[in-house]
Amino acid sequence: MSRRNRMVASLVLVAILLTTLVMPVMGQSPLTRMRNVAINVLSVTSGLTTDDIAVSDDATVGSDLTLEPQANLTLTMNGWITPTGTFQTVRSAGAVSISGANIADGDQGDLLILYNAGAQTITISETTGLISAGNIALGTLDSVTLVYSGTTWIQIGASNN
Repeated sequence: MSRRNRMVASLVLVAILLTTLVMPVMGQSPLTRMRNVAINVLSVTSGLTTDDIAVSDDATVGSDLTLEPQANLTLTMNGWITPTGTFQTVRSAGAVSISGANIADGDQGDLLILYNAGAQTITISETTGLISAGNIALGTLDSVTLVYSGTTWIQIGASNN
């Protein structure tokens, strides 16, 4: 069996397990749910890598959705924020200011949570590339949640701890 066929078979198996164990639909038998996922919902297209899954319609998570924290980024004055995942921990050696234009572009719809795991304040200025409720000051244990519009990061939430 080729690598691609093994990947497709694995994705179908995961979808079947999710459908029968995690996402029960009232009034449908497990066989109906399996058929719906295997035939109507899950589609695998060329170009996907082994760490991607594409859902072209609604997706339901019936339990926890876990965002794995990425390795700390140590930020510097006027430096760049180049996240490696959705939940990105940041820190700095001293108080720093960074332009909102210095957050690396994402893909449209990307979600980014910046969490200050350090003891120093990190200020992100509202400039070109960032729409927020003013400058963002991330103190110790503070976070900001952003979504990428395709051209701009937009603040959709924050936590001041």
